[in-house]
Amino acid sequence: MTLLKTHLLSDFCNLNIGRWTTLRTSYCISSSLMYIYKSNIYINTSLHEFHNTKRKEFYIDRKNNISTNLTYLSYKPDSSQDISNNEFQKLSSWSHFVNKANHISYSYKINNLLIYEKCFLINPNVRLHVNTVYKKNKCICVSFSSDIKKV
Repeated sequence: MTLLKTHLLSDFCNLNIGRWTTLRTSYCISSSLMYIYKSNIYINTSLHEFHNTKRKEFYIDRKNNISTNLTYLSYKPDSSQDISNNEFQKLSSWSHFVNKANHISYSYKINNLLIYEKCFLINPNVRLHVNTVYKKNKCICVSFSSDIKKV
């Protein structure tokens, strides 16, 4: 990866750290059902360290705080830090590429699902995501989300 792309990726990843309110709409193709979710998340680590090591696998450490209605997310190299209140999700076959300073695309697997995601950073406080989920080479879900950073 070139120095410029590494710098762009680092900036992009660091801008994602913080507290976000998300509104996600998902459409499941086979059932023709639509789901709408609103959530509050706090991302407290950057994915940049995994890009630098060229890791193809890592975990998302998810801890829900019901009293504050906030989910805390951290990226970990493994699940050995398991704490009983936390939920770990393994992402494998991770790959990414930076399209522009404000746009990144990536793909990863969760069990037998393949997820393609595009993230657009409109400005440091607004981002948009477009996801497509595949199972056995067939698209089963499309999802769109908008995120607003709480400053």
